[in-house]
Amino acid sequence: MILFSRKTAVAIIRRKSQPDKFLVVKNLLGYLDLPGGGVKRNETSEVAVKRELKEELNIQENDILSNIHLGNGDIDVGYGVMARNHASFFLIEIRDETVLKGNWEIVAQLWLSREEAATKLSHPATREMLALTTE
Repeated sequence: MILFSRKTAVAIIRRKSQPDKFLVVKNLLGYLDLPGGGVKRNETSEVAVKRELKEELNIQENDILSNIHLGNGDIDVGYGVMARNHASFFLIEIRDETVLKGNWEIVAQLWLSREEAATKLSHPATREMLALTTE
């Protein structure tokens, strides 16, 4: 039984020079996930993903070279909470020289291959969307 649901925006991030490596973040609970977060009222998913990247990793809009909406999927939050996120996924390519600075929510940042990330990501929907990316 789902007690509540919310909209989220999720980023699948890669650098221009390394299109085969993707950014995975470790959160405070120790889970590995893709960066992103909740969509605020009257905010589009595209605006939300850019805001979340700025808040969580200090990625500025001019650091983003491309932003492609891949699709949507439902993520059961887990962590002992009966909730579901309706997530919009974006493939985002950033400049090679972009310096990532995690905020208090991010414990670690890892650049992983698609195969490595597929075995480590916490949610099936994020693994499925990552599989849709191409070199």
